[in-house]
Amino acid sequence: KPEEVKAAAAAPLLQDAEEILRKLPSGWADKVAGLSKWQERKGELEKLTELCRKFPVVKYESGYQGVQATLCRLLKTDANAQVQGEAAQIAGLLAQRIGKEFEKHTRQILPLLMVKLREKNAGLLRHVTKAVDEILAFCPSEAGFECLKSALADKNPAAKKEGCLAVSRALKAEGLVGAPVWEKVAKSLVAAVRVVAVDPDKALREVATSTLTALISTLGIASEPWVKAEVNKLPENRRAGVLQGSAGAPAPVASSGADPVVGAA
Repeated sequence: KPEEVKAAAAAPLLQDAEEILRKLPSGWADKVAGLSKWQERKGELEKLTELCRKFPVVKYESGYQGVQATLCRLLKTDANAQVQGEAAQIAGLLAQRIGKEFEKHTRQILPLLMVKLREKNAGLLRHVTKAVDEILAFCPSEAGFECLKSALADKNPAAKKEGCLAVSRALKAEGLVGAPVWEKVAKSLVAAVRVVAVDPDKALREVATSTLTALISTLGIASEPWVKAEVNKLPENRRAGVLQGSAGAPAPVASSGADPVVGAA
């Protein structure tokens, strides 16, 4: 919810950060992945989820390397969608609560979340898209946005669609409006989304074209020669609308399985 984003952004000014890893049982990170029952793994993960929700601002500690390793292992190998969803949820919450210091860990987590954008399980997809949004909004980096290109280039149409929608939501995220990171990633994102905009799938083309329009319009780059060169690769009847920011309805932002996204204005 937008209100939660604003509160989290303002929180560092209001209170001291909390060291939440100390509140977990000793050896928590190593214990989780070794539990045989999925209900037990999910239950242990929920302990960290609850701590993240309880404290608006979390202090970075050295133990997050172990947390990252556990989350990555579960996202990559766990067979249970609920466990994977809980792991994705924690990744997003930690990005939101810790901020920039957690960014180095998101470089390992984001590629795994990109793979999960192919998910047909609506509940898991909801957690994954929300986590992606929170990581991009609260730990913005060139590497993070470059990672989105793997979804945009995926052979799976669902992943391409979710990649486009993630870009659209990022353009509206509270902490990303006017952020310097856009200058670094604009060129590669425009090129990647433009490729999706000529996909054989009509519905996917429409989503990508709307995202491309929003990207160019929001960043104010329609007059850039390289933007015009990319847009000229579109069918002629769509070029003018994209450059003028008037190609139909506003860019869609809701994922196929998502509720309103944290980080959207």
